Amino acid sequence: MQKKLEQFSTLFNFYPAYKVLDVTTHTDEISQYIFDKLFEVQGRLALVKFPGSHQELHGETDLTLQEIEDFETPFRALPRDNDIVMIRDVVQNYAQLDSLLMMAYRTLANAGELIILTSKDSLMSETIYEAIDKADFRAVNTIELFDDYELIMAKKMHMWGNGL
Repeated sequence: MQKKLEQFSTLFNFYPAYKVLDVTTHTDEISQYIFDKLFEVQGRLALVKFPGSHQELHGETDLTLQEIEDFETPFRALPRDNDIVMIRDVVQNYAQLDSLLMMAYRTLANAGELIILTSKDSLMSETIYEAIDKADFRAVNTIELFDDYELIMAKKMHMWGNGL
């Protein structure tokens, strides 16, 4: 798994004050790995925990935490405050996928990136692609990296769609 995590981290450009928003139903070794990498650059992890199983994260990086009780309640995040929004195993359960992606769009800095990790057996790829397009994300790619997860990546483009 360590090699997969190292490959996964190449999707990020860790630099000082880098900000990642992890919206997830489970904190795990991916969360801990990102948490540790952010510590190295004095970055910040904002963690939104939806119902699921969560491991405790260990480290000294600045951590902002929200715990959401159900899949109908939106998370809160400041506009243009994050470099990456990572949504893991939430899209198949969230009541309104379009509103979830619009919240992610608003909190991303211009040229920020969206990463969606969803179970390969969820059969939601087409729905996710349509919602990503509707939310005005661009440069959508699927990356084969994890055995059990489909990784979809998209970019918020400055001056495209809602990218102001």
